[in-house]
Amino acid sequence: MKNTAKGFITFPLLILAVILLIGGGVLVYMQRDKQVGQTTSSSQQSVPIDSFQNLSKEQQQMLELGRSRARDALIQSDLTGVQTQAKINYNDIGTYADFCANAFVVKTLTHIQTAVGAVPTCNASSAAFAASSPLFVDSTKSWCVDSTGFNSKTTIPLGTNTVCQQ
Repeated sequence: MKNTAKGFITFPLLILAVILLIGGGVLVYMQRDKQVGQTTSSSQQSVPIDSFQNLSKEQQQMLELGRSRARDALIQSDLTGVQTQAKINYNDIGTYADFCANAFVVKTLTHIQTAVGAVPTCNASSAAFAASSPLFVDSTKSWCVDSTGFNSKTTIPLGTNTVCQQ
């Protein structure tokens, strides 16, 4: 009869050896990355927020453009959330009436105004709703969502309409 106890000891030792080898390799790789990171040029390193004034004019403009686009993305995301909430509300109660007074909608539109400085609009009737906000990068354009499924940029202000104009 074979001694199977030896197999029970050998297999765990083999697994342990593999783990130690992999772990050691990862540790060496991480230490190498730290050393490489110390020798990278200053243009490749991340720039702390408080050293904004040390950036070139071109870098400052690029940073500002990125921030402006992020504000536009916030508007688009928040209004898409309003559109989703409208669908949920309509499925629950069968009307869009008073939708713009919904706590979620009020909070979301206030968030847009606070974070971006744009003044969003929300209009609703029993059969339709639309919400819109001027974009930050180009304030002559707005992002608009409505109950027809429209969710896009538009150049026509929403006004009192309950449908976005293309």
